[in-house]
Amino acid sequence: MTKANMDREEVINWFPPLASTFCFLLVTLLSMIFLGSSMGNWGMLDIAPELVWGIGAISMLIFCVINFRITRGSFSCRKLLQLYVLTVIILSLPLWLTYDPFEDKVRALLQVFTLVCGLLVLKLISSKTYLAFIQFQHDAQQSLKAAKLEVEQEIQEILKSKQQGK
Repeated sequence: MTKANMDREEVINWFPPLASTFCFLLVTLLSMIFLGSSMGNWGMLDIAPELVWGIGAISMLIFCVINFRITRGSFSCRKLLQLYVLTVIILSLPLWLTYDPFEDKVRALLQVFTLVCGLLVLKLISSKTYLAFIQFQHDAQQSLKAAKLEVEQEIQEILKSKQQGK
């Protein structure tokens, strides 16, 4: 075994780098806050509460599926999450433009907070630290698949040798 191979094999990380893990957790937390406060903004309209809750539940379910796929190293889901957050921001823009911020200051603060959370999520998703997390997860999944394939091949070889021994 060469020194380069030994160095490469010695560095086995079980967990992603701490900074990228914190970035992922921050994106997850801010995304949930953003989606929840977006639904809160929609709830201030004259829409049936059941409809707002239904839309909120569906949007959170979509977010959870996308976020789960990101934890499995999906770069396409990273782009999908960016588009998802951007879509929610765009859909919320008419709400932000249809009221007088001086009339209802609580609503104005909630909408500014929502916009800041959404823009911060978009910024963090584009960061190198977040990409490092996804790359680590992607590499871990590839290693897991390769190890699983090797184990299955060994089991097949053992079974084959037992059948030939009978």
